[in-house]
Amino acid sequence: MIQRSKLKEFLHNYGYLIVFVGILLLFNGIIQLNGNGLTPNEGGDDNFFRTVANQQGVLQFVHSRYETWSSRVLIEGTLFFFVTHTVLWRIVNSLAILIIIYVPYRSILRNDNKEQNRRLFLLAAGVVVMGPLELLYNTGWIATTLNYLWPLAAMGVTLIPIIDKYQGHRRKPVLVILGILLALYATNQEQVCGMLILISSGLLIHQLINKNLDWYTGYLWFLSLASFIFIMTAPGNIARKESETAHWFSDFNSLTIFRKVELGFSATAKSFFLEPNILLILTTILLIVITINKEQFIPAAAAGVVLLFNLMVLKPSVAFVKFLKSFGQYGSNFQLRVIGTWVPDGILILLVGLLCFSMYKALDQSEYKILAIIVMLLGSISRLVMGFTPTIWVSGIRTFSFLYMSMIIVAIMLIKVLLRINWKQSKLIIMGIAATAVAMILLNFIAVV
Repeated sequence: MIQRSKLKEFLHNYGYLIVFVGILLLFNGIIQLNGNGLTPNEGGDDNFFRTVANQQGVLQFVHSRYETWSSRVLIEGTLFFFVTHTVLWRIVNSLAILIIIYVPYRSILRNDNKEQNRRLFLLAAGVVVMGPLELLYNTGWIATTLNYLWPLAAMGVTLIPIIDKYQGHRRKPVLVILGILLALYATNQEQVCGMLILISSGLLIHQLINKNLDWYTGYLWFLSLASFIFIMTAPGNIARKESETAHWFSDFNSLTIFRKVELGFSATAKSFFLEPNILLILTTILLIVITINKEQFIPAAAAGVVLLFNLMVLKPSVAFVKFLKSFGQYGSNFQLRVIGTWVPDGILILLVGLLCFSMYKALDQSEYKILAIIVMLLGSISRLVMGFTPTIWVSGIRTFSFLYMSMIIVAIMLIKVLLRINWKQSKLIIMGIAATAVAMILLNFIAVV
């Protein structure tokens, strides 16, 4: 009787999590790794890695790639293993998705009320599943997830001990050890490495000012810096850039630094603001509801403008189509002496400014206002730097992974504000999020079957 009572209590407290993990395992279990028409060449890069894995050893492969193609030795060594152990990949990939949901939930929404936490976790999960499914399979399911999704999950675990420190929680030794180990994998990915350098540098400066240095933050800084040096000096990266330039963007090296910055900005902002983006629509709706509730109508109008531009994509006017065509291989073709060429970048800068202004006004505490801007800035920089690579156009949506994660974090921060306002008023929005999330999950299941 006692055991049955404990089992009932366990299921009451964690049944929702068991069901959700089951859904994740089912989703990853039914994925057809040959692409099912989703991935390029019926499997994408997975086919290449699987062929090589059947022909040579991992050390030989990793050394060859380091010399001729990539500095991602840890990532590609792991990929070498999982392309031939696909059942394990399905399990670990489910765990990676769970981590990406859990970290922002744990850091932003979780409280002491277990009843509320069940709903809050599922709410965070609902926001995450609104990200584009293509982020997971853009160049093959296994290759894409190990190069982008897993480094993102590893970075999340790596940051938990730092988040615990600033939230006044006692660090758990297990999470510290996991953070130390997973940081090695995370920093092997160039975009994550850059973000961790910026995050750890900012934190160390803050700690120095407050005379409260933290060894774990110092470890992340040294590791990120060492990884950055490793990435920049890897012969494979240099050889790959030359090869990719000749193949994809022959006159890339003739572009000035300004032109590369503009290319990175316009390519990123155009795709984010002027292409279908469910996460952006959700975020702007949250901003409008919160700011109107606070009787801040100018920030509400600012968010409305951003929402309007994104919705115009669904049924574009002739003028809007003409505006979109002003972007090309070289970005917006901005020319300092031709004022008319300023318009495309000017509109994109305006949209960025309006979104940041509305976020700043919607969030409650000053530290959260600044944190939201920093999170979006980090995500944006992670994609903007693609302007310094000749593969900015062929890399696809997968290089937006960290920008979309930034938007997910901000959306969850806004949901927390919304829940504080009034449950009755926010209930409709929450129901809308839940309904959209369920629809996205069903569509994703249909897409992979």
